[in-house]
Amino acid sequence: MPNYKNALTYYFDALEIQDTTLGENRMNDLGYANTLNGIGGVYLAMGEYVNAETYFLRALEVQKTDLENTDEDFANTLHNLGVVYTRMALHSKAETCLQNALAMKEGIYGCQHPELTPSLICLGQLYNEMGDNDRSEMYFSREEEIQEVWSEN
Repeated sequence: MPNYKNALTYYFDALEIQDTTLGENRMNDLGYANTLNGIGGVYLAMGEYVNAETYFLRALEVQKTDLENTDEDFANTLHNLGVVYTRMALHSKAETCLQNALAMKEGIYGCQHPELTPSLICLGQLYNEMGDNDRSEMYFSREEEIQEVWSEN
């Protein structure tokens, strides 16, 4: 069983070190954003969605200002935030985050890459929860097609 309390302790220790060493520059540091994203991920795994949302939003703030940021980092954090909103039944917010994350990943990897599958699955699940079976099936089918193509390679 995962030890979330220890994980949070280590992440918060890292955050404190980054706050001390980076000072005001922490808002321009991808490592700082990654730590915030990690904390959000632990809270997500614990089912503490409000805390997860807080840390994912903070990570996005840093990623927006980080000159070394890659769209991939931003897309992954946006995806994580979309998962939080899905679990909180905030469907409109979830849809926006997940659609934007998918679009960014398509821009990075193209339209037939396995890195798209987590977003496709989450969108399929979201639309299923919303009762939109046609859209749900479209995303699940697309995910299966990508898996088939890549399993042949």
